[in-house]
Amino acid sequence: MSIEDKIVLEKMLEAMCIASGFERADLLGVRRTPPRLCACRYFIWYHLYHDKRWSLSEVGKPFKRDHVTILQGIRKTDDIISTLGFETERSI
Repeated sequence: MSIEDKIVLEKMLEAMCIASGFERADLLGVRRTPPRLCACRYFIWYHLYHDKRWSLSEVGKPFKRDHVTILQGIRKTDDIISTLGFETERSI
């Protein structure tokens, strides 16, 4: 992982800690509860994969997750985003 990648990850973790109230260790840990903790991780994974173009394995490494777990989290985030987009369009 390059220095730039480490900086990006640290900024993402810091921002999510502020936004969610979770600790850095919670975001990087294995705990699954409360459910919004997983959602916070998924959002970080989604951003690193889609916006920063990290591979699934690169995203998984700091979180100690395999590429399949990362992909599942990204897909769940895609579902949430598409549902929110649909609801927004419907309300307009």
